[in-house]
Amino acid sequence: MHTATIPTLETERLTLRAPRLADLAPLTAFFATPDSHFVGGPMGAGDTQRAMLATIGSWALYGFGLWHIAETATDRFLGWTGLLQRADKSEPGFAWTVLPADQGKGFATEAARAALVHIRADLGRDAPATYIDENNAPSRAVARKLGFSPAAQTASELTFRFTGDHA
Repeated sequence: MHTATIPTLETERLTLRAPRLADLAPLTAFFATPDSHFVGGPMGAGDTQRAMLATIGSWALYGFGLWHIAETATDRFLGWTGLLQRADKSEPGFAWTVLPADQGKGFATEAARAALVHIRADLGRDAPATYIDENNAPSRAVARKLGFSPAAQTASELTFRFTGDHA
């Protein structure tokens, strides 16, 4: 078991940090909508709260997890990025999500790039995988920008592996 210390990372516009109680309301609002279907939603408030608690617990159990992405100037919650251990996968997947109102502004790429540098340098995971729903074109585009390349496909999910090749 690890300690639950979640490192803080900063970019030009963003802070990647531990979840905060203030993040729960926008997270719950997001998961109540159909927009959340690529990331396990829609779900109710109780399930959203448990998911947020699991995010914190992941750092304690595995030594990695998801950061919450916040706009540095306001600390406004924008989404999340990091490594997620799914029960159906043998290795953790690198993940990112930005709330719909903040998509298209480069936040996903900026935050995920910072997280990826940390994961590779400080956690020793040189070639992480990311698992993306085949219908999630925006996430496939971000994956390619970050240097992930297609590696495998199932009926509904694509696996990309970090190769360092940027689109």
